[in-house]
Amino acid sequence: MNLIDLLAGSQNNPALNQIARQFGLNDQQIRDVIGQVAPALGQGLHATRQLQADLMH
Repeated sequence: MNLIDLLAGSQNNPALNQIARQFGLNDQQIRDVIGQVAPALGQGLHATRQLQADLMH
């Protein structure tokens, strides 16, 4: 499972549906946003993990 799948979840994800409604987006639009944001989030998580590893050595 990749990060986009994890964030987007299933088609009937209540949290995802709520976010979409709050911003006036449909399901596909919010999935597109997640698809665009996920790589940056993944890079941030990787950098944080690397920093933690560096601090432990």
